[in-house]
Amino acid sequence: MNGPLAAHPWMPRRPVPAVPVRRRARSWTPAQYLIGIISLQFACQLGLLLFGDTALRFFFRSAVYGLSLLLLLLIRPARHKHPATPIALGILAIVALGLLNPDTPGIIPALGTLALYLAVLAPLWWASALVTDSHGFRSVVFTIWLYQSISALFGVLQVMFPGSFEFQISAVIQEQGAAYLSGLQVTLPSGERIFRPMGLTDTPGGAAPAGLISFILGMGLLITTRNLWMFSFAVISMINALFCIYLSHVRSVLVMAAICVIAQLVVLLIRGGRGGQLVRAAAAAGVVFFLGTIWAFAAGGEQTVARVNTLFAEDPTTVYMRNRGNFLLHTIYVLIPEFPLGAGLGRWGMVQNYLGRFGDGAPPLWAELQLTGWVYDGGVPLAVVYGLAILVACWWTFVRAIDKKLGDLSDWAAVLFGYNVGALAVTFNYPLFAGQGGLEFWMLNAVLFAAVDAVKRRLPAPQARVALPAKPRRMIAVPRPQAR
Repeated sequence: MNGPLAAHPWMPRRPVPAVPVRRRARSWTPAQYLIGIISLQFACQLGLLLFGDTALRFFFRSAVYGLSLLLLLLIRPARHKHPATPIALGILAIVALGLLNPDTPGIIPALGTLALYLAVLAPLWWASALVTDSHGFRSVVFTIWLYQSISALFGVLQVMFPGSFEFQISAVIQEQGAAYLSGLQVTLPSGERIFRPMGLTDTPGGAAPAGLISFILGMGLLITTRNLWMFSFAVISMINALFCIYLSHVRSVLVMAAICVIAQLVVLLIRGGRGGQLVRAAAAAGVVFFLGTIWAFAAGGEQTVARVNTLFAEDPTTVYMRNRGNFLLHTIYVLIPEFPLGAGLGRWGMVQNYLGRFGDGAPPLWAELQLTGWVYDGGVPLAVVYGLAILVACWWTFVRAIDKKLGDLSDWAAVLFGYNVGALAVTFNYPLFAGQGGLEFWMLNAVLFAAVDAVKRRLPAPQARVALPAKPRRMIAVPRPQAR
């Protein structure tokens, strides 16, 4: 109502009907989609435990890689890509040339090998598109740490309570015979023999990789967190992880854990500026190694102590050459001259095990080292290019780790630098990049790159210095001499 009557307080007001407000459904953030993907991968791992000896085994075994390929088709890649992405295209091109290799047993095993390489490298495209800020990166890292810590915890329970938390061993391993299975067991101080801790896998010793990831990411939580409870949980998870690594008797993973910690501390020392943080990280790592070692030696007995002592019986080079060094020498002096451009696709590893029957019956090959697998699939070119991609990832994380403008992301870059260096070292001991370990490697590097890129784009651009005009000089009038 308009006019003077509208101002009188005694005028009745017509009630305004309430209009229902529709709440928009809360949509997921890109990082939450990535967390869901990681959870689905973990669910496939559990499905392998529950249905591993049925016809569904191949499905759960390959679902992780199939999901990675599907995401490559569904998710639009980010505009800014990891520096290793162009090299990854070169890796795929070299593997694709293996289709023309006359020693390739068949098109199905060959395509299976190419799909495996693509699935392992695919996170460079789709994972980096699902992290848009540093908070998303932290959520992803926390999720991976949580799942791997749970797997490592089951490994601890399998040792402390024998027979109570074990799962069915893979039928592929059982077919190897009683002598092979006996080598996968450890003898406790009580005299009881149990399988090496499996964690949430169906492979004796399978808790070691989960323990390694839990240990490395737990180190990152130690460095970055300011919450006492989270700090305590990180310390406990690292002790459990180290216990699993010791009892798994996988010495390469133990060496990788030590390399990761040393590399992280060296980067923090080079960066400087936060001495308290370096002291805290070094002290926490020392306490974790001490407590984890004492606990593992007490629970594992003389067999575990003797296994670890072999690493210090002689210098590291001699120890390596007496063990995995023989495979390295065989690769360099026998396999490379025999297969300089590769031995054909689909002749070793998981692809040969599941798809080899679709080939022409070519004899399968065996690879104990990642370098050997690269030589089989693409010869010297593949080994050089893939190694270059890992070196680029190491260098990128090192440069970001010493950049103080990135806040705690520089701390996480230091953590991943240690992880990358350790992964590079493991290629001389285990085919890490022929399975889920390689997929996790590229996913962690991709999400860190995306988080750093998002932070750098939000930083204020440095202002260019504008040259100010020089002040005019003050002229002093000089009296002219008068003519006489």
